[in-house]
Amino acid sequence: MASSMATFFSDVMEGQGKKNKQMKRGWQNGLSSPTERLSSLLSSSNFSDLTIKFLSKKLSIKVHRLVLAMTSEVFEEMLLSSSSVCEFQELVLPDDPPEGFMWLLRYMYCGHTDLPCEMIALQVSHLANKYKIEAPYAICSKFLLRNLNRGNLLEFYNAAVLLHNHDLLRICLQMLRMCHCEVLSSQQVCRMSLEALKHLLTQRLFLPSEVVIFRAAVTWGNAQLSTHGMVNTPANLRQEVAELLPLVRFLTMSCDEFVRHVLPSGVLTQEECTNILMNIEPSENAPSLPSVCSTIRQKRERFDSSDIKCTQLPTVLNPGKSCKVQMNEEQTLISNLKTSKTIHIQKVWCECQRFDFTATVVDAAGEMLEFVQSSKKSKEFERPVTLGPSMACKITVNAAGLWYSELHPFKVQQDDVLLEGEHVHVYGKSPKIYYWFSDDY
Repeated sequence: MASSMATFFSDVMEGQGKKNKQMKRGWQNGLSSPTERLSSLLSSSNFSDLTIKFLSKKLSIKVHRLVLAMTSEVFEEMLLSSSSVCEFQELVLPDDPPEGFMWLLRYMYCGHTDLPCEMIALQVSHLANKYKIEAPYAICSKFLLRNLNRGNLLEFYNAAVLLHNHDLLRICLQMLRMCHCEVLSSQQVCRMSLEALKHLLTQRLFLPSEVVIFRAAVTWGNAQLSTHGMVNTPANLRQEVAELLPLVRFLTMSCDEFVRHVLPSGVLTQEECTNILMNIEPSENAPSLPSVCSTIRQKRERFDSSDIKCTQLPTVLNPGKSCKVQMNEEQTLISNLKTSKTIHIQKVWCECQRFDFTATVVDAAGEMLEFVQSSKKSKEFERPVTLGPSMACKITVNAAGLWYSELHPFKVQQDDVLLEGEHVHVYGKSPKIYYWFSDDY
């Protein structure tokens, strides 16, 4: 990601480096479209009336007030109001990432919509939200949804909370349901904001023990101390995690878990530890709980494998003609899959076949909502594929050898869910769809 960002930044700055070069007379004749003309303005200082500066890099960019104002109501008010036009010729943006802002300028001047990496998409999402530019925000949201995986899950969650992006937040929570313990135990936690981590800890989490939550809070606190250059002492750590501790359900831990994991951290005082331990097994003589301790005694849910439902599609009796396909040629396995109730598809399975699966979900208007591939190792989708009653899903595979391409309609009723669509015949038993459903996500 770092290398792709560096390449992107050097590419977008190549033209800016030539901005002081005077354009030759008659330059307009070589530009046949409005897009080419505007693009030439971005790569030169011709007619510019504003210089934007960034504090994070020694960088200045000459731009045009009118172009920025035509794209953003925030810039219109900032740059074209009667009091500001002659008031300043420089605009310093100390909090804006230069790489993300350069992408936004290319969008404004050239209609550029290609995103080079997840980091640029996160930056542009923030800027588009800040400057109230709807189209780039939507472009970034779709890009992030397509590129979400377990390795960047909490980073995307952090952005979703910051930007109030409810669609991205919903997808993150769906994916988290399958890997809460793995992700919360990773170093991703360290890169979350306090606001986002607090938001996450108030969600419905599926964990084997509250120790996972406590250790995530301590890991985050230690990372903050390191970032701020502070000495790692129990007192400093307590100060960093003070707002997280009430979200930890200490009373759901066993005495052994508390003694092994909480006590050695030094985050709680000796008196607080004693009082909590005496309350884990409730008795009439138990002392009052310290204010830092949650009174919740109900354990968090565990994701039970019995929650996963399995529906096998009907066997095709007359598969039709087969044809020979080349290695790794994409073929349709299931088409126009619809459901009567919102489900989250974990995987599609074909016995005797080792396919890599891809799921594409569209809404009623045919607009793509999700594009998710399966893991090569587990064959599960990289994140649960959400399919609602107003959506349709297509499952494709990379196949080789003989393939039956004729689609056959099916309807299957199971667990109060009606699945319908079309599927092809495959060798062995017909495909199985593994899914779960919940009103939470």
